[in-house]
Amino acid sequence: MDDILPPVLRLIALLVGLTLVVSACSGSDPAATVNGIPIEQARLEALHESSAPVTDDEQASNLFLLILHQLVTAGAEEEFGVTVTKAELDAAFTARTGGLGADADLAGRDVTRSRVLLEAELDVIRGRLEEELVRSGGPGVDFESAYRDFLAVNSRACLIVLTLADTALGDEALAAAVERRVEDGEGLEAIFAAYPDETARFDLGCHSPLEHGMELAPVALDGELGRSYARRHETGGVYVAMVTERDAPTADEVRGEVVEFAIEKQGPEVFNQWAAELLIRAEVEVNDGIGSWEPAPGTGDLPTVVANTG
Repeated sequence: MDDILPPVLRLIALLVGLTLVVSACSGSDPAATVNGIPIEQARLEALHESSAPVTDDEQASNLFLLILHQLVTAGAEEEFGVTVTKAELDAAFTARTGGLGADADLAGRDVTRSRVLLEAELDVIRGRLEEELVRSGGPGVDFESAYRDFLAVNSRACLIVLTLADTALGDEALAAAVERRVEDGEGLEAIFAAYPDETARFDLGCHSPLEHGMELAPVALDGELGRSYARRHETGGVYVAMVTERDAPTADEVRGEVVEFAIEKQGPEVFNQWAAELLIRAEVEVNDGIGSWEPAPGTGDLPTVVANTG
């Protein structure tokens, strides 16, 4: 049959065949390759409803989620032996969907089951690794800071406070004089005796540092017993505070509780730092038809999938 075709027609047929082959190969190219592992186009397409239009930026965001998921799941297993069980995934999926996990419910919110499952798995790993990273004392973990945060809520300090009387609140010269006396080492009782009509003395009782208020909390937490400290009011004037008694456990006595406190307070940022290092070190190639792997405005040095603008 080919022999009876004119040469020009045979050339056209050949070119059409090559075009079809190239198109087929192009369509099978992965959406991205992460540390040598491909992310197939089908996985990307599964993250949005086929009947709903998807913008270039949304497609780039979806691909970034897949890349992040691949890096985090692999890193969690390699570094900590952490994998997600079906029970954990089911619980996280329910938490994300509020129990409304039917496909029709998800479609009504313009998300797919595949996307929610990815996000749910990342939720589980984040929670597991926040604990692992803090307990292992990784970069960013500050036990001393966590101990102080713990004491701010779980210690007890008794305070006496001296303030300017209502009639002297606007007297800047008096406020400055009181500050100088404190700086010179004079105590609260002596200052009260020197200005009995211009100052007022209050026994605030015994509470946690935070319960004493943000202005007094530093003195309640760290102030030396019996020593007076001058502080300026945010609204003007000055007060003198003195700790008369403190009941605070040592770090060794409450180490387990402090670690739990650190997991809650420091865990999220420690995990973010760990994940950021994965992104920076990763070797990622993004399909040219989708975008590029590079930092974007607002991401600092962290790479992301930047959608094509052409």
